[in-house]
Amino acid sequence: MGPDAGWWARSTQALAEGRYNEVDAHRMPTWQILVAGMMHIEPDVVLAGHLTNHLLLLLVGLLVYLLGRAGGGRGVGLGAAVIVLLSGAMIAKSLQYSADMAVVAFVLLSLYMAHLASRWKILAPLAGVTVGLTMVSHFTMLPYALPALVFMLMRWQGGWYLRLKSAGGFLL
Repeated sequence: MGPDAGWWARSTQALAEGRYNEVDAHRMPTWQILVAGMMHIEPDVVLAGHLTNHLLLLLVGLLVYLLGRAGGGRGVGLGAAVIVLLSGAMIAKSLQYSADMAVVAFVLLSLYMAHLASRWKILAPLAGVTVGLTMVSHFTMLPYALPALVFMLMRWQGGWYLRLKSAGGFLL
């Protein structure tokens, strides 16, 4: 369990039960929404939180593979994903009841969406929404729009006009 797991659990339980006035305003909403959604499958808030974190660990492995493949090929992606999935720190975080796995997963999802938006500019607004979800996954993630935006602009194939246009869609 994380150091403030009880507070997260109480707030998530209130969210799942529709008691919105009891949701802790100090808890960023992304992970709570994921766990509250998981409570439709597993009604116990603690077990739903653990199941959510285990699934987020699998998502982290997939996203590391996709980012590694985009940057260095299949072998690089597979090697990076295996290292991350077997990492003791990542496994330990997936066993805790905390928002840490959501933070890691959403940072990687933001970078991958930025990569996709650099290839297909129509996805820039969706990448921006993903970064918005990342920013509200934890208070420490508020500045994380900048790395995804820079990543997208650096990978963009085309002139400056198209880069600025996709950046506008991203920021929109």
